[in-house]
Amino acid sequence: MLVPLVVNLSSILVSYAFHTDAVLALDGKARKANAAARLLSRVFNTMLADRSGAENGRSKREGIISLINFTFKVYFKLDTVRMCQTMIANLQKSGVDIEQYPIGQQVTYQFYLGRYQFLQNRLRAAEKCLLFAFTRCHADYWHNKRLILKYLIPTRLLLGQFPSHNLLVTYDLHQQYAELIDALKTGNYARCIAVLEANFGFFYATAAYEFLLERLPVLLWRTALKKMHVLRCQMNNGAPNVLPLADCAMALQISMKHHEDVDADFVENVIVTLINQGYIKGYVHHRRQIAVVSKMNAFPKISNVHLTTEIYDEELEREHLAFMEEQDAMAMG
Repeated sequence: MLVPLVVNLSSILVSYAFHTDAVLALDGKARKANAAARLLSRVFNTMLADRSGAENGRSKREGIISLINFTFKVYFKLDTVRMCQTMIANLQKSGVDIEQYPIGQQVTYQFYLGRYQFLQNRLRAAEKCLLFAFTRCHADYWHNKRLILKYLIPTRLLLGQFPSHNLLVTYDLHQQYAELIDALKTGNYARCIAVLEANFGFFYATAAYEFLLERLPVLLWRTALKKMHVLRCQMNNGAPNVLPLADCAMALQISMKHHEDVDADFVENVIVTLINQGYIKGYVHHRRQIAVVSKMNAFPKISNVHLTTEIYDEELEREHLAFMEEQDAMAMG
């Protein structure tokens, strides 16, 4: 009976901490959510360390996923998401089999893990977690599935995968995404930026605004140049795999309107960036002012492009985060 009691008390602790912070307008280190996070972390570590097998065949570890979910909730509320890595690493090292826990707890864990991976710019990992959360979340929980989609859709957009019209309508996301997706498909940079600005509050609330504003231009440039390439091929205008940089400049200018000064240096930098990131197969001939692209699959599907990701020293990162936790605890004490 101890584990259910601890889980229920942890849920109440989080709710009261959030309520107190809101009612008293507490901020910074004074927020009760900070104290809640420290308590939850201690309980989590106690549960994780349990090796007893417990009485009646039950273990303290039975509540560990619920505890980590509550703690993640507090970390995201406090905007101290970096602290999640310590718990994630400790859980992975412990040998806990998440699949043995109730599906509701798994869905919540994968949701928070997906959000964390998204913020770390690990899009493939984020997609895997969020897709699990969405598909395994029961259909009756409409609001929860909609919340998951607020993170899953931006993640998949950056991977070149678009949601269906029916999905957007079903979860009341058509207004925010329909025009944005159309702009992406047509390579219309100016329109895309306008949609993001018009829905700033919606996208900013999930931290998607910054990521989309930073990452979408590369995809829009690729689409604009691909459209120009296809048009040249249809018109039999010169060698189909040779793109004059002047034509590329025109395509980018049409896409971007007055958002950037599309001069020769900008055009060349854009094409080199697209080539380096794998969105175009080819090279730039600076002296001749042309881009030579592959005769076969010059513009690979975005979903097939291998994303460049940083390689982290996980052990060093864990040590650093443990040190930061210790410093935060001392400061709060």
